[in-house]
Amino acid sequence: MQKKVELTDNLHDRVRCLLMTIEGAMLLLPNAAISEVAVINTIKPVSEQAPAWLAGMMNWRGLFVPLVVWEQYLQPVSPKPDTFKRIAVLNTLTGSKKLPFIGIGLQTIPSLISVDINKVDVSNKAVDAEQGNMIKLETNEVLVPNIYQLEKRIKTLLGI
Repeated sequence: MQKKVELTDNLHDRVRCLLMTIEGAMLLLPNAAISEVAVINTIKPVSEQAPAWLAGMMNWRGLFVPLVVWEQYLQPVSPKPDTFKRIAVLNTLTGSKKLPFIGIGLQTIPSLISVDINKVDVSNKAVDAEQGNMIKLETNEVLVPNIYQLEKRIKTLLGI
């Protein structure tokens, strides 16, 4: 007779994520949304009319990837960070061949964490839904960025 094995910690309730620090906030994205955490390359400006949050285009693995200053994207009045420690290269969600990746400048090297979805709560902190959703993760409030809306805005700006 075979014995049933029950796991006390249901692995289906856990999501592997990267916790990324930007100035004044933390971003949380599932591992599957991130292609690579890379060292910054040369940034080429997009245009004079581009918003401050679109820092320019960076060369990553032979592709030109738009680089977003998330601090500026959240609040256009916040100062632009002087330097980034790393760039989180995100996979876009629409499958666009013209915009397969987006880079986000980071202040520190991100942390790999396992998030128990049963312990995530909604935050009372208001944020524009186009920017993402604030959640409570243990004692921290973190932003889960709305990558779909970001991709849509960049496509509009770049005329893609």
